[in-house]
Amino acid sequence: MIDIKNKNSGFTFIELIVVIGIFAIIAGIVLFNFRDFGDNANLTNVAQDIALDIHKAQVNSVSGLQNSAFGTLAPSYGVHLSMDHSDGFYKIVNFIDTTGNKTYTSSLSVCNPPECLDILKLPSNIVVSNLIANNGMNSYPPGQDLDVTFIRPYTDATFRNQSNNSISDIEIDIQSANTSRTKTIRVFSTGQISVE
Repeated sequence: MIDIKNKNSGFTFIELIVVIGIFAIIAGIVLFNFRDFGDNANLTNVAQDIALDIHKAQVNSVSGLQNSAFGTLAPSYGVHLSMDHSDGFYKIVNFIDTTGNKTYTSSLSVCNPPECLDILKLPSNIVVSNLIANNGMNSYPPGQDLDVTFIRPYTDATFRNQSNNSISDIEIDIQSANTSRTKTIRVFSTGQISVE
């Protein structure tokens, strides 16, 4: 005959504490990496938004988008990049070049038509860490405001900084305030726009 013994089996208190400890460590690692992932995704999205704003100005100019303030003329379009964040936000301004001087001449705080089309305010946790203008050999002093303008019918970009130097390309460096991650948006005089 077979002797069947009734055994009560289960976890001991120590085994239970070890399992809970392992789960806590795994959950901590996952949450830490998720925060870092979310921060990197936010930075990438902002960099893509800036590149799209510049591309939008290029498309509006090349397509000859009409504006009622100009009658039958197809104006030039551009983007103004500023290091000013006195009100807590960095701003990118899409504008129509009403004066033909290839620069934005209106206010940064209020979008006044017809020159200002819209203002992209960067999230408060994203900072513009640098605006760099290059002439192929040298970089001009960083931190100056920059204007990128597209003149119909060309896709080429025209750059202006406060010194009105000859510029071949620009770099817009943005950084997350939460981490040290950065993204760079490059605009070349040929009209090519890249995010790195």
